[in-house]
Amino acid sequence: MQEDLSMNIKKKVMKLLICIVLTLMLAVGCENIENTNFNNENQNVSYNIETDLNSSKSENRSEESTEEYDNISLNDGECNIYVLDVGQGSSTLVEADGEYMLIDGGDSDKSSYVVSYLKEKKITNFKYVIATHYDADHLNGVVGVLNVFDVENVIDPQYTATTRVYNSFTNIIDTKKINQIKPIVGETYSLGRGEFTIISPNSSGYSNVNDYSVGIRFKYNNKSFLVAGDATSVSEEEIVNNGIDINSDVYIVNHHGSSGSSSSEFLNKINPKYAVISAGKGNSYGHPAYKTLEKLNKIGAKIYRTDIEGEIEFSFSKKEIKFNKDSYNKLEPGEKLNNSDENNPDNKIETSNVNDNQNDINMDSNDSENSVNYILNKNTKKIHKTDCNSVKNVSENNKVYFDGTLDEAEAQGYSKCQNCLKNE
Repeated sequence: MQEDLSMNIKKKVMKLLICIVLTLMLAVGCENIENTNFNNENQNVSYNIETDLNSSKSENRSEESTEEYDNISLNDGECNIYVLDVGQGSSTLVEADGEYMLIDGGDSDKSSYVVSYLKEKKITNFKYVIATHYDADHLNGVVGVLNVFDVENVIDPQYTATTRVYNSFTNIIDTKKINQIKPIVGETYSLGRGEFTIISPNSSGYSNVNDYSVGIRFKYNNKSFLVAGDATSVSEEEIVNNGIDINSDVYIVNHHGSSGSSSSEFLNKINPKYAVISAGKGNSYGHPAYKTLEKLNKIGAKIYRTDIEGEIEFSFSKKEIKFNKDSYNKLEPGEKLNNSDENNPDNKIETSNVNDNQNDINMDSNDSENSVNYILNKNTKKIHKTDCNSVKNVSENNKVYFDGTLDEAEAQGYSKCQNCLKNE
């Protein structure tokens, strides 16, 4: 009996142990289930946090990009244009977003000044140098610049000359292997965020080499300026009729304000708010002409003059055009030193309805600085007067505009035309 009792106790202990084990197993199982759920919940939370962080980073990047874009927009930069005071000549520097262009360089007595001026501005190279034409008062300084600075491209007109400065110009281009561009009307080139379009010359066979002047319209921040060297009313008429937009805020006045340029039709087409005249104080040509000043006043342009105010600077920002000087709109023509004002067609106040073109012709004939004595034919080696009928049949590539004497031309191997120079 005692043995049966002992067996029962063992069975009860065994059942108790089994119950305890089962209870423990159930407890552990529940804990695992709870832990598993908790861990899954943590994983979900962790994923959501990571997603939020990525979203936040993306938004931050978006905000940073917008801020950077805004900064670019706000600091869009300015295009600065400097019309240098080079006396009776012309030189204009254009600076746009760290790129530079020089348009003409003044005469020989200003060449070193122009080079020093550019060095002071820490300029080392030019993307473009434009020689509008080959008159000394525009070209001499260009030669100095080509010698001293690195220049990527030279834009110059399609005609030749026999002057020493022209020879120096072509030699330095060849020596330094500078890319040479001949102007094609309508072609557009970039400078920084700006661009300029060639507007002249529009043809060939001009009797006045000034009409070969390279003209451009430069645009930046929806603002623009126009410059066309010494173009006369002949070239201006072609520009007006070529279909290119020439409406410009600033007009750098053709031919130093000569009466032979800035025709009324041309000015009306440009419709400038501002006009800048580059002329020498007390120059012997009386530039700028009274007639030109009068026409500029008539269209409401504010006038700036290097002969009175020195260097003229203006800038194109997004909002406005700024000038470094006050405008000078007094009708005071340039002083005539070598001849009396009575004999100077530029300084006469017109009181009668005289044809503008006739006055322009008179002006050109009096402007000895820019005169051409003869046309040389490189192919036939003949010397012609500028009005010789044979000149019309000479291709532009064979023409040489010669400002020397007959003897000098003959010394270069040319002979007289038997039509126009038979008796000379």
